[in-house]
Amino acid sequence: MQHSELFLQTQSYLSRISKLGKKDISDLRKILVEHNNLYYLKNDPIISDREYDILFHALARLEADFSDFDPESPTARIAVLASEQFQKVPHRYPMISLDNTYNTDDILEFEGRIRNVLKTSSNQNYEYCVELKFDWLGLALIYEFWKLKRAITRGSWVEWEDVTLNAFQIESIPKEISKLVHEEYFEIRWEVVMTRENFNRVNLLRAESGEKLFANPRNAASGSLRQLDPLITKERWLDFFAYSLPQIDEGTFLKHIRTYTQYIEYIQSLGFQVSPYFHRFLNSWYLIQEIQRQTWERMNFPFDIDGLVIKMNDITYWGELWTTEHHPRYAIAYKFPAIQEKTRVISIEHSVWRTWTITPVANLEPVNIWWVVVRRATLHNYDELEKKWVREGDWVFVVRAWEVIPEIVMVIEDIRNGKETVIYPPEYCPICNEKLYKKEWKVALICPNKHCPAQIEWRFEVFISKDAMNIDGFWIKQIELFLEKGWLTDFSSIFKLNNFSSELLLLEWYKEKSVINLMTAIEIARFTTLSRLLISLWIPQVGKKTAKVLENYLLQYLQGNEEFSSEEIQEIELLYPHSFIDNNLLQEKRDLLVGMKYISSSSQKLFITFLKNISFEELEKIPEIWKETALSIVSYMEENISDIELLCNELYILVDTNTVQSNILNGKSFCVTGSFANISRDDIHALIEKNGGYVRTSVTSKLDYLIIGEAAGSKMQKAKELWVECLTLEELNKMLSN
Repeated sequence: MQHSELFLQTQSYLSRISKLGKKDISDLRKILVEHNNLYYLKNDPIISDREYDILFHALARLEADFSDFDPESPTARIAVLASEQFQKVPHRYPMISLDNTYNTDDILEFEGRIRNVLKTSSNQNYEYCVELKFDWLGLALIYEFWKLKRAITRGSWVEWEDVTLNAFQIESIPKEISKLVHEEYFEIRWEVVMTRENFNRVNLLRAESGEKLFANPRNAASGSLRQLDPLITKERWLDFFAYSLPQIDEGTFLKHIRTYTQYIEYIQSLGFQVSPYFHRFLNSWYLIQEIQRQTWERMNFPFDIDGLVIKMNDITYWGELWTTEHHPRYAIAYKFPAIQEKTRVISIEHSVWRTWTITPVANLEPVNIWWVVVRRATLHNYDELEKKWVREGDWVFVVRAWEVIPEIVMVIEDIRNGKETVIYPPEYCPICNEKLYKKEWKVALICPNKHCPAQIEWRFEVFISKDAMNIDGFWIKQIELFLEKGWLTDFSSIFKLNNFSSELLLLEWYKEKSVINLMTAIEIARFTTLSRLLISLWIPQVGKKTAKVLENYLLQYLQGNEEFSSEEIQEIELLYPHSFIDNNLLQEKRDLLVGMKYISSSSQKLFITFLKNISFEELEKIPEIWKETALSIVSYMEENISDIELLCNELYILVDTNTVQSNILNGKSFCVTGSFANISRDDIHALIEKNGGYVRTSVTSKLDYLIIGEAAGSKMQKAKELWVECLTLEELNKMLSN
């Protein structure tokens, strides 16, 4: 069946899923077989996992309602043909699937079915084990007298492909296991996976060589294992996780193992990787609480997972419950809400971003991804647009990258109808019509006009944002209005908006209370820190982390200068007195600031002089300041120092004279992960910085220490792999006390 025809038929069935009847069973089976072929053999799906599940469950429901059962139905087996490139091998033990659900209420029904079979009361508690659901590429490894002899894919559960040579290329698969020296036949299973980092590496290489990109890590792993050339498999950085021994499941091996916990411990003892997340729960109530928690923390792992597998811990029940032809009754999979969905590109617009770059943004037919309706997705740059070959009118797969940022990952090219429109990079800025340019070795198109209205609005939006001046109640629509009226000209003009309070009251939607709130928030924002000031200036390459590094460096310089002086705040004086102020709010702020110090007016000149004369060589010596960042800071100061001086004249720049308590951690880098009792991560970050250390947000080989709390997760695992030293909070405090 042609992909376009299959796609149209699928969409038709999905649109009337609740109205299907007996006459639809045969066609539904054929459609699902075709989708199985695309998913398992060609690694080229044209529908999302959620859409497949909807069709699958609809077919299963119809077969049950009309007692129409067929052993060749996709609901009974994965009805796909084996690829012709590999030898076909029969499975000694069928590789069956798991029943699944998207609803925690079904977990209670699952337990209810267990009670019915075991004939126990509702007061009986069962222990459950929970591990990650990978849903990658199933693989059975067969050892004969401790040596790996064969690796076969999951296939039709009864027969599939021999990929032994390729399996030998996966480092995490033991080639010899001394414990099995006396075992004539030993089989272990399940998943071949690829981390997100390695997936991006593979797709980058494919893009550079002009090859079609993989849709997701699962398809990349599948395509990598099923290569004719084993050396290609070796270069794809695959991993193997084991969690099934069919001999134990059949009750023919290691009968002393009584629980699934012991089962997993035995697999580990053989040298295999198991699920990095594995927990035992005393009853279903605790189980459901954990499912709900993990739904929100699913991205803590370095590879994609699509849910959790739930199994009864007591293996003695497994034999009593046994299995259907499709799945075991003692286990169920809870599937997370999808983070990848299919939708259509309505149009592609040229958007002006805050870094002076012009970026293609796709407007999409609204699609719900993980409880959020997505209407727009970034395409990053025009090179990316060309590599992904996205056109207006295309059907595409969209993900919420890291659960937040919508991104198009792949075009479904096979269902194009010829009506799609190619979008080319613009020559001129879509806002100010200035001719665009590219920096050397860069891919981004840049608008050089610093007076471009879009750029001006972006700068003011950054200035008032939470991490910058944090002016509560100041919104982008107000910025647009004040710019239009000429009330805003530069950053310092924000603190003179009180001059227009009376005029603002004459405008529609502005009442006295709203004007008072805005002017009070502006007045409070005068009291700020160096790091907030640096963030608000919107210096390219300078974000929250770099601003904090610069603040520490600047304060050390200022405090080491004999001319430096600071004044203690006794009361708040209005630089521009007016009646539109909430004195109660101002008093609350005063109470919080009394006793703190701010840079005196004479020392502000010292500060401005330092910024004016700061050199690239000096900045590059500061840890955490890279070459490109240093160049950006120097260039910005040269062009904007007069505006910075005007702004500083409107501010009280707060200074902590004890910013650096010691140099015990001087030059050392730290990352903090997990949760801590009675202290926040931000407080730990501040403690590290006050003792001369630097805070990083990710674990790399260059990191010195990882501070770990409860539920440290994947960062701790990565630190161990990279030989990065892990410290508890107590060990950090001990280091500081020495």
